[in-house]
Amino acid sequence: MTVSLRERRRQQTARDIQLATLDLAVKKGLENVTTEEIAATTGISTRTFFNYYTNKETAAVGAPPPFSEAAKEALRSGNGPLADDLKMFLDQHFAALTNDEPILKMIGTVLRSNERARGILQGFLMMERRELTECLSHRIEHSQAAAALASHTTDAVGRAIFLWEHGEGISLSAALDGRRSLISATTLCRRQSGCRTIRRRFPPLFLSRTQRPTPRGSASDTRTRHVSRPTVSPRSAPTKALRGPAPGGAQR
Repeated sequence: MTVSLRERRRQQTARDIQLATLDLAVKKGLENVTTEEIAATTGISTRTFFNYYTNKETAAVGAPPPFSEAAKEALRSGNGPLADDLKMFLDQHFAALTNDEPILKMIGTVLRSNERARGILQGFLMMERRELTECLSHRIEHSQAAAALASHTTDAVGRAIFLWEHGEGISLSAALDGRRSLISATTLCRRQSGCRTIRRRFPPLFLSRTQRPTPRGSASDTRTRHVSRPTVSPRSAPTKALRGPAPGGAQR
């Protein structure tokens, strides 16, 4: 998809505003930064600032790299094992993240000290989780399993970024690769006892679409159905026979 020159300019201005906001926030704390300072540093008017961001917290967080439409469509319509398609999906997303390493570092500094910024980022993460759930629901029969796998995947990405921010001598790419391997291991493990729950929750992960069993009760299901019948216990015979009146009219 070709991006127009106008849209590219708008994206660049939004990025310039974010960089100015983060630079000021790292130096003096976001709570001590004003929108007027951000606008002056960027070389725009305050009115222009509010055309891009609603407040300084949204400017600091910016717009995290989204899942591309092509990657989402490939994940929805893939015919191979889901674990392989999910890995390819994550590879593309991780490549976009590693292009923004300097910005991510500064965002991490702001998030540690600003609760409002953390809330804004959580909103973006929830949107990503919903998008990923929608893609996975085309591949996984049970919606709850699709949502659980999407949550596990996005949480793993967040933990990788946290590890990179707080670790020493580790690159973002290495941290993401480690989490990607963990996701692949989780989705592919089949025999270890500790993975039985994962296999029950995500059975389609291990098979391509053509290998998956036909759901019972579908139009193409040719298996014989067995209807269980309740067992009826026979009435037990009375233990005593009915007796008439005793001789002489006396009652027993």
